[in-house]
Amino acid sequence: TKEVVRQCLEERGVQNITIEVDISQSNHAQHRRRVRELEQKQGHH
Repeated sequence: TKEVVRQCLEERGVQNITIEVDISQSNHAQHRRRVRELEQKQGHH
């Protein structure tokens, strides 16, 4: 039973890691957009 629990935890861990990576990537994309918008606004001034 311990092996089954370990497998479940490993599967969950891998899923959690992939989810975190997806979230971090989307956050980076949003940050880049904000930076571009700020640069454009400053450029117009």
